[in-house]
Amino acid sequence: MHPLVQVVLAVCSGLALTAAFPTWDFDLLAWVALTPLLAVLSRVSPVQGVGLGWCAGFIFFSTLLPWLTHTMTTYSTLSLPLALLVLFGLAATLGGYVALFSWAQALLCRRLGPDGLLLAPPLWVAIEWLRGHLFTGFPWGLLGYSQYGELRLIQIAAWTGVYGVSFLLVLVNATVALAVVQGVKWSPSYQRATMEIYVGLTRQAAASRPRLVVWPETAAPYFLSREPAVTAEISSLAASTGAPILVGALEVERGPERTTYFNRAFLVTASDGIASRYDKMHLVPFGEYVPLKRLLFFVEAIAAEIGDFTPGLRPLVFDGAGHRFGVVICYEGIFPELFREFVGGGAEFMVNITNDGWFGRTSGPIQHLTMMPFRAVENNVAVVRAANTGVSAIIGPSGEIRERLGLFERGQMVGRIPLRRGVTFYTRYGDVFAWTCLGVGVALTAWAGWNRRRRRKC
Repeated sequence: MHPLVQVVLAVCSGLALTAAFPTWDFDLLAWVALTPLLAVLSRVSPVQGVGLGWCAGFIFFSTLLPWLTHTMTTYSTLSLPLALLVLFGLAATLGGYVALFSWAQALLCRRLGPDGLLLAPPLWVAIEWLRGHLFTGFPWGLLGYSQYGELRLIQIAAWTGVYGVSFLLVLVNATVALAVVQGVKWSPSYQRATMEIYVGLTRQAAASRPRLVVWPETAAPYFLSREPAVTAEISSLAASTGAPILVGALEVERGPERTTYFNRAFLVTASDGIASRYDKMHLVPFGEYVPLKRLLFFVEAIAAEIGDFTPGLRPLVFDGAGHRFGVVICYEGIFPELFREFVGGGAEFMVNITNDGWFGRTSGPIQHLTMMPFRAVENNVAVVRAANTGVSAIIGPSGEIRERLGLFERGQMVGRIPLRRGVTFYTRYGDVFAWTCLGVGVALTAWAGWNRRRRRKC
């Protein structure tokens, strides 16, 4: 992004912030005013963030506080030029708080990737609190004050103070900014580039004559069943590779009353195109849907940007590559009871496709991976894991990680896996041990309580 464009976006944020306050009173702007600045901060260095943040802050405060010049020229001997000088000096000083926020935000995005934007709400609130307390404080123009007319919303101040309202506003701004930055994957030019990456890697793997090719969650940046040309391309690729291709993609179904979205795994074959599909059943709260949004009055605005997917209804065991296998999508793999449903349904091996790009360069992808060996051991089943940014792996039934492709390493893995033989106690009976411990724990607690009361009576 050109530096001039970055400055323009920072200025836009400053002006939009002012417009959310009286006398303009466009309070809805507060929900997106910071979005341009946040989007830029996700792509620049911390040092650049300081300059851009200061620019946004200076514009905000110098256009928010012109009433100071009236006060100074009316009730003091200051001339208008000197009063303007004082105004701009104060705006420059207060802009330093936005610069501090921007430095920290850019640093977080440098370390965590775009997901660092989700830490903007507590960071912004911390800076607002500092502004209200350092050097006697000047808590004028806190973001939450822009919503003074939204009476239902500001009732949360009874618990959080005005800072809770600021937190919600920045949360929505950050979510919109994250959608814009991740949204590059869905731009036409990047869609093609993404497909070419997976097509190229698949052709490399074809030399080993694989029986099944696995792409990660949402690997294809299309609503696949609505893109016959893309489906035909993947089907043709399956023909040239000699193996069906499991593709993660989103799906949309538009009805007369509502539009529903699904996080889906497609099995694409040379002969049938889309041969079968599985819809993710266990969705990520506040990532793929917003729980209780009908009850929480302020969540609807957030839900529109976070996403509102519909869960699948049942586990599906695919027939492909001459064998039966189940697919768990991302978050689903951490739930043992869901995983074992696929094995109990006849899966001879399991596949985990995931988009771990949300974690950035943190310990999150590694921690996510560590759960898969336990799913393998619990069910005596091999697991093939494909992650868009890593860590991809081939895991044996003993839990041994036989092959792995590290974090942010582009490449392809080819390996042999054993098919499941027999049924483990855990697959057959599930969490009997945990339920037994729960029962014993409740019984012991009840016995201890009853015994204590008995002693008191004595």
